[in-house]
Amino acid sequence: MAGNEIKKEKKPNVFPQPDEIDFREFGQAGVAILVEQALRASHGLGDGLRQHLGVDLGEIMRHRPQVVQALRQIAADPERCSVTDRGGAIALLGELGGTGEIPLLEAILSCEEETLSNRCWAAYAIAKTAGPGAIDILVPYLEHPDPVFRKRTVQALAAAQTEEALPILHRVAESEEVPFVANAAVSAVRESEERLGLPPTDLPYRETDDSGGTAVELE
Repeated sequence: MAGNEIKKEKKPNVFPQPDEIDFREFGQAGVAILVEQALRASHGLGDGLRQHLGVDLGEIMRHRPQVVQALRQIAADPERCSVTDRGGAIALLGELGGTGEIPLLEAILSCEEETLSNRCWAAYAIAKTAGPGAIDILVPYLEHPDPVFRKRTVQALAAAQTEEALPILHRVAESEEVPFVANAAVSAVRESEERLGLPPTDLPYRETDDSGGTAVELE
């Protein structure tokens, strides 16, 4: 490296565009960052909690009811809250909320006027809160005309971590016409089988190009 070259630290893209989202990447650290972003629009929490939001998930969990209430308000208020804040709130309702959040999340998922990004987050949040019940909610979106939305629905079904989703993901892997959607289903099937201790099925990845979505690297 040259003596005068300055190495710039790459900042994480906390709220990526829909074709860059990988729901599996959000662990505790991601949740804490998302909370901090999502609660920028909330005025119901004290400064003592705010200063911990980005670094201390335990503090968030100790105030969980207040946090979830704030997230509901943000997610349901497109007039006063930005798309970014609402996306973070929707995702976090999947991490911190319960089945009581499902009606709001379903409304966001089904709203044609909602952004694709936030509808994807709603699919993920439903998978995290509804468990096996997420299947009936999410399966119709596997027929959505937007292949990116179909891919995110596949990933959401995988996030539900329920064996009932496996035959559905298998069917998508075999029958989906768009390669990057089919490949997402192949990955989901393989990961689900490994997690459930099932023998792996022989589902190959398809070749992809740069025509849309994120290509899955061939193995």
